[in-house]
Amino acid sequence: MRRHKELNGEVAVDGWRKEKNGRIDHCGNELKDVRRKPDVGCSRLRQFFLRTFVPLFLMSFTPNLVIVLWYTAVHCDGSFVRLFQILSGDGFLAGIGRIWVDIHIASPIAVVVIVGYLVWALVLMVSLPGPPVEGPVTPNGNVPRYRDNGFACYVVTMLAFAVLAVVLPRWTGYSVTIVYDHFDEFLGTLTIFTHFLCIFLHLKGLLWPSTSDCGTSGNLIFDYYWGTELYPRVAGVDIKVFTNCRFGMTIWPLLVAIFTLKVFMHKFGIFLSMS
Repeated sequence: MRRHKELNGEVAVDGWRKEKNGRIDHCGNELKDVRRKPDVGCSRLRQFFLRTFVPLFLMSFTPNLVIVLWYTAVHCDGSFVRLFQILSGDGFLAGIGRIWVDIHIASPIAVVVIVGYLVWALVLMVSLPGPPVEGPVTPNGNVPRYRDNGFACYVVTMLAFAVLAVVLPRWTGYSVTIVYDHFDEFLGTLTIFTHFLCIFLHLKGLLWPSTSDCGTSGNLIFDYYWGTELYPRVAGVDIKVFTNCRFGMTIWPLLVAIFTLKVFMHKFGIFLSMS
């Protein structure tokens, strides 16, 4: 039986045909490309997995993971084996719930420090000078504009922390390491506070968005997880820049400094914190 050769040219020199859009059978006849219709049930299952299950999993898993890691480090000497032994007594979920119950969420010290630092970061963000910069053009043609003063905010914050670390114990008897001593309260309070912030941003994107880059997917869970607005602003303050950069990223070096100072004080027997 004569076979036909598939080439990338239109017709081969020896008369063999090329496959262009369809397939070529053994007799040289072009076959139509028959495509299968998408499986509606599979598509719906995929949408449920990506738009509902994954967001719910991430929003429930990550906060609990943070608390479990803290509990493992503080109460289990960093041993996950000991952690699972403790949680296996009443069941895993019941054990996680017991850990959350033991955390003093919204304790006075946690609220005062968090709110105080929020105000501090906000004041630096709007007051420190910096050249104006523009972000990428959005799908709807909007151009986000920022003030490039992030490094200045970082330097001022770290200098202020160094001064506070020296002055605070002398004036009040407390130490900046009080954050370490009550770290579970800070983690729990921030976790609950972020949900209130996300609810506010969700409603803002639907009711009074800052730009035309906003909307809903029709799935409440996915909208809450993904957001309903690309660049939310309140009173001219970019919420993403504030939460992610001025507040969030500056906390990382502060926590490193606080934890290092706590280790130094413990190692040399210097206890300045009265927490």
